[in-house]
Amino acid sequence: MSVRPASSSPGGTFQELRSFSFVNKESPKDWEQKIFKGSTDYQILREGSLHFLSSDSADAASGLYMKTRQDATPELFLSWKWRVRSFPKKQHPEMLSNRAEDDFAARIYVIFLASNLFRSDVLEYIWDESLPVDASSDSPYSERIKLLVVRSGPAGQGIDGWRQELRNPLADYEKLFGKKPKHPIGIIALMSDSDNTRSQAAADFAEISFKIQRNDP
Repeated sequence: MSVRPASSSPGGTFQELRSFSFVNKESPKDWEQKIFKGSTDYQILREGSLHFLSSDSADAASGLYMKTRQDATPELFLSWKWRVRSFPKKQHPEMLSNRAEDDFAARIYVIFLASNLFRSDVLEYIWDESLPVDASSDSPYSERIKLLVVRSGPAGQGIDGWRQELRNPLADYEKLFGKKPKHPIGIIALMSDSDNTRSQAAADFAEISFKIQRNDP
């Protein structure tokens, strides 16, 4: 399946609703960790005025998540900065959905939380090394999880490698699932993993937040 979600660069101004940023070394305590295999090393670092989460995975897969409750509306956007320092090594990099190599240097999850996680729908925003932006697929684990490449290209591009994203979860959900969500956004998560490829991956995350779009007069 391949679709083209709505533009991630809308006009208008934005008001921040909630920040999931990493402001100091205590910030990871606000997040919960889910370990799948081994533990990705997450720590808070600083460059100038920017505090960020550094993630380093060596044959490991663990993610951080935070509970929230936010209705997905046409005005709601998820904003974040990220950069990739190294990608997992894959034998078949042309395959987005591949259970044998389901590793990515940087993922952001938006989970529309149902009564339990297994009945929830998930948007998984990915930075991939070579697949084109807007490439999409069902996860190899569940059709309730939609993979979407929102950034493509080698590590180190942009100013100091950082790139800014702005996504409308409702628009992306409707394009990928072909319907409106039944549940609000209940979890935001992130992960760097490399366990399936038994390699290494590294990325940084910063300034994750929900924003409301205000149309300019």
